[in-house]
Amino acid sequence: MNLAHDKLRTFLIFMLLSLVATTFTTVCAAPDSTSKTTIFARVTSKVAKPGDTLYFDVQITNGARFGDPVTYDLQVIDLPEGWKVRFFYQDEQVRSITLKPGETLTTRIEISTAPDSSTGIYPLTFMAYSWMAEYVNTQSLTVELREPIREVKITSAFPGVLAYVGDTIQHSILIQNKGELGELLKLSALAPDGWVVKFVSPDKSEVSSVYLAAGQSISLTVETSAPDNTLPGEYNLTVRASSVDGAVNVSIGLDVSLREKEVKSEFEFVSRFSEVTAEAGKSFTYPITLRNLSEDAQEIILSVLSSPEKWKIAFKSGDTEIARVALNPNQSIELVLQATPPSEVSVGDYSIAVEAKGESTSKQTVFRAKIVGLYRLDVQPSTLYTSATAGNQLTTTVRVTNSGQSPVTTLSIQVTAPSGWDVSYSPAKVPTLDPKASYTFTVIAIPPSTTVAGDYMISVKALSDQYTSDEVQIRVTVEAPTSWALAGVVVAVVAVAFLIIAFRKFSRR
Repeated sequence: MNLAHDKLRTFLIFMLLSLVATTFTTVCAAPDSTSKTTIFARVTSKVAKPGDTLYFDVQITNGARFGDPVTYDLQVIDLPEGWKVRFFYQDEQVRSITLKPGETLTTRIEISTAPDSSTGIYPLTFMAYSWMAEYVNTQSLTVELREPIREVKITSAFPGVLAYVGDTIQHSILIQNKGELGELLKLSALAPDGWVVKFVSPDKSEVSSVYLAAGQSISLTVETSAPDNTLPGEYNLTVRASSVDGAVNVSIGLDVSLREKEVKSEFEFVSRFSEVTAEAGKSFTYPITLRNLSEDAQEIILSVLSSPEKWKIAFKSGDTEIARVALNPNQSIELVLQATPPSEVSVGDYSIAVEAKGESTSKQTVFRAKIVGLYRLDVQPSTLYTSATAGNQLTTTVRVTNSGQSPVTTLSIQVTAPSGWDVSYSPAKVPTLDPKASYTFTVIAIPPSTTVAGDYMISVKALSDQYTSDEVQIRVTVEAPTSWALAGVVVAVVAVAFLIIAFRKFSRR
């Protein structure tokens, strides 16, 4: 009977709370000072897109000083249609919690919005309530729904290419979905009349559309064929990617420089290798053979079509820079293309496009360079010769200089001393050291008190993730402690006195 009575009372209280739910917004703004329950949320408003799931952390406190534990039911009022709510405590789903007097507990509210919800601001009310009115309180929460971000980009590392009439023209493009939704994109191209454009996937399949999940990207090849009667010149085409609903529509312009197709080669312009790996800050060369294949003498003009910024590029024969070469029939000459990057060049891949142009034909070649870091560390002690007293501390400094062209990381030194010596240095490590920069380490060495006087060597070298320097040696002259020196003097005096006495004694005889 008591159980039925309790359930009826709880039901009546809940109905009463539901009837006055519309007044809880005011209560949330200024909680009832008579309530023995407090609710605190550090974050009360969040922004999301329809269909997202949000989380709010709220602290519920039983403010009573004494009494029995109170069980609170948890509820979110004014939940929009299609939205769902769950409550969690320590990763377990709960519907109610029990708090002792003075106890505080943090509950996580999970609110799942409906995918078809309209954008706008949604006020919500979180309520923790018990069957006792003084143990009821609320917290206002706000969810602002916005439209999902939709953004697609098309880029090309080489938007302009050179080609001959009749050849298939290829552009590489990268399509990136930088938005928050997956996108089905239809591909199209605007090209000169008669030109045929195809989109080829990495697996060599021809495609007309692509699907990209949020954050995904894909590389495609745009293959273009111009009619055989197309005149040499400059041409443009536009590649477009559009979403099915038309909300996303992006494009990129691609350029084609068409040249007359070679009928017969009048000269040969070849290199034994067109790719090199070089260290930053150093010049490098590509060997080139230039041969006149015609039966007439001809002059060939050499030029650089494109090169990285601030690089010095030159054709050389021996030590002489040249821009044109006169060749007799069937004559050949060995040249080099010398490339000198700036001292501050970054590690990476670079391209150099050059052209050799004869009377009626020309040849273009692209040389590639991979620049790797040039690393070097120089170690310079403050002195190469020093002294110490056995048992006493010796302090010196070592300066490490990055004399390479690239930064080094995790810089430290390694100190090697005679056996038994106590050696330390500071700091233990330096995170990074830029080119031409220096850092000074402090080295402390303590020879044992029993060390025999003499010269000893301490070796120091610098270490980093990229490079290890040569060893540098410091000569240390160890002297005996003063007490030992005095003892030696006393022993010497006693020995001399003994010899004098013995000499006199034997002299009387």
